[in-house]
Amino acid sequence: NLTEKYFAYSEPQIRVVVAHLSSIDLPTTEILNPNQTYTKVTDSAITSIDMGVGIKDGEYINGYGTGFVMLLEDGRFIIIDGGQNLGGMHTGYDPWAQVDTIYNVMADLYTKAFGIAPSNENPITIAAWIATHGHGDHINAVWDMGHKYGAGDLKCSTADCYCGTGANNNSVKIQYVLANAPARSLRYNTAEANEDITKTMATWQKHYGGFTYVKVHTGQTYYFANLAIETLFTVEDLYPQRIVTFNDTSNIMRLTFRSTSNAAGSEVTLDNSDAEDGITKTSFISTGDVYIHGSRWLTSMYGNELKADMVSMGHHGGPGAEGAFYDLVAAETIWWSMSVDNVCGGYTTSGNWYSRIDQYAAWGSDYTKYVFVADAPSGNANVKAGNLTLFLRAVGPDYDNLYNAGDVNLDRVVDETDAANRTLTYSTVIPTVSGKNVASTNYSAFQENLAIAYKITKNFN
Repeated sequence: NLTEKYFAYSEPQIRVVVAHLSSIDLPTTEILNPNQTYTKVTDSAITSIDMGVGIKDGEYINGYGTGFVMLLEDGRFIIIDGGQNLGGMHTGYDPWAQVDTIYNVMADLYTKAFGIAPSNENPITIAAWIATHGHGDHINAVWDMGHKYGAGDLKCSTADCYCGTGANNNSVKIQYVLANAPARSLRYNTAEANEDITKTMATWQKHYGGFTYVKVHTGQTYYFANLAIETLFTVEDLYPQRIVTFNDTSNIMRLTFRSTSNAAGSEVTLDNSDAEDGITKTSFISTGDVYIHGSRWLTSMYGNELKADMVSMGHHGGPGAEGAFYDLVAAETIWWSMSVDNVCGGYTTSGNWYSRIDQYAAWGSDYTKYVFVADAPSGNANVKAGNLTLFLRAVGPDYDNLYNAGDVNLDRVVDETDAANRTLTYSTVIPTVSGKNVASTNYSAFQENLAIAYKITKNFN
């Protein structure tokens, strides 16, 4: 058995979690050691994956879900979720659309880092795939990517996959899967229960050629090169409360990148636990689809210790975290996995409680400066979405030079000469929130100028 102990600061108790080792692996000493030595090949980067299904009959269709690709300084990747791969579920669309998007992003960044394209001999390495919870709009695309690109021998066939036969490509491997699939007794008492993680784990292993599945628990921290991943919340934290919605089984993690000034090709030794090492740090809280119950536990447990530089919008803008959570995180940047017509259209005019919280966090708060959006507007075949990529430099996040990773059909570098067309600055006309004039661009101009990923800078009057 595996036993995990942690002190619940908001409650007068010590909690003990006990689990069987028959279906999970213990974390290795390699990822529990904050002292990491590696060869630096690149600066780190965060990419928001385009969730679009593609274009059919002149109409661009957005997908939904959450997906982030994160580049480590040693050239390996961290993936958070990945999205739905809706193309395989809609007749007439490319069934590999989301899979290829994720792969192309990693292949592009890999090539920039190493100077060669990935191949079976030089595969892309995903150091860790963080599966926040088992809903298909979060995990299906990476699951399907194993069919087509995984380093294992098992490939997709019409017998085991809706998306057809995969290519003979073995250029992606996964080292660790970080997840917390709840027991059946917990999940089947919830709304929208799903068992995809546990049911398909053995198949994933075969597609990717094996990996270590670590069942994460609150209080654990894992280390990968220049990254520390803190586990802030897992489903056990809500006990003895019944889990009302499956979204509250999302694991919540804070990822802290250290951005070194070392040159590419040099050996780096870091102590990722040293808060005073003088190295620039960028923190990102991944929220999955956490609902109000998990949100309240986080705010009462951590208070101001929730602070982070960046946060993903809870439930990609659907019913999710409460306003108090965003206030405590007080992130400068919100990553919102949602189409811009929902971010600046339907989700800003809806009267739902969660829409009002989204509006407040993104446009009404004093702390948010950037909102990064994942998709192009639906229904406009002339607009292509991008995979917005933000590099984390030694001096801090490079907001002035965004990159569209993996899309060979678009100009990728955003620079000052492109700023008028590719940088969106909020100025006027969305409903007032919290007494402030919250901004929006002219909507028709908004659609015309979305040739690449979006940088939205708000200016309060």
